[in-house]
Amino acid sequence: MFSTKWGENGHIGLKRIEDEYNRSWYSCIKERWMKKKPKHEMFFYRGNIIGRKEAFETADQVSKALLALGVKQGDENHCCMANVPAVGFLMLGANQIGAKLNCFGGHYDPAFIKVILKETTDKILFVTDDEYDKIKDIVAKSGVKKVVVISLADYLPKDLSKCKEYEEDFDKYYHHDNKAVDYVAKNKKTHMTWFQFLDKSAKFKGIIEDDNDLDTEFLVTYTSGSTRIGFPKREVHRNRSLITVGVFHAPELCGNPAAQNLRGLALIHTDSDTDLISTISDSLFQGWSVAFEPEYDRD
Repeated sequence: MFSTKWGENGHIGLKRIEDEYNRSWYSCIKERWMKKKPKHEMFFYRGNIIGRKEAFETADQVSKALLALGVKQGDENHCCMANVPAVGFLMLGANQIGAKLNCFGGHYDPAFIKVILKETTDKILFVTDDEYDKIKDIVAKSGVKKVVVISLADYLPKDLSKCKEYEEDFDKYYHHDNKAVDYVAKNKKTHMTWFQFLDKSAKFKGIIEDDNDLDTEFLVTYTSGSTRIGFPKREVHRNRSLITVGVFHAPELCGNPAAQNLRGLALIHTDSDTDLISTISDSLFQGWSVAFEPEYDRD
């Protein structure tokens, strides 16, 4: 009986995906979140609440900045990042124009990182300041044209007295200074901070065209599987991957009760589909906000 019901629901879900969701992941998320109040929490970072209106305004800046820097649909841009709000903005902004994000880790074998940077059509590398020091020598010898260095401190709350949910103990164990500014100062011709990158959006005067479909490639993640340590397998995810997971988690299809106003914790390394799809994308599909946490430390 269960399998029959699931089979019926599965057929309904697959038909719904083809009929209603043959578009970008970005548009699916925006459609769901546009129904909420502008200040409704969409992203959360160490006490800083980022509302829906701010999140989509920043995502649109990302789209325009990418276009201004010459990124086209299908271009593959690298991300070597900890879990910070910029990950969410990049996913939304890049997907709106059909650009692809290749998300690798600074802990990979240096030889493999060289291969990743060499074998793709990369124009821009997005890297958080905690990861940059691990790969800067490799980047310097690569063909990467632009490097955007994002600080773990970029979206920390500015006024802690107004943050009801700020955990003071965080600073006791993990204090984040802005190292991105110093890295960029040493490489002004090719490097820029996150906010300098967003400022590039002003140079794009056209209309953003969103002509994605279900089979537009979106994310590249890596899985260790049975491969050598430091040389994980590359996996390519299309819009279809993220949208299918989101649609099939709808209460009417999966049978789980509807749960609103929760937070999904983005903690796992961003080179994993468990983080980008299960934690970030699916949380947003279900109407949950996403809490980004850059420290991944068992202690």
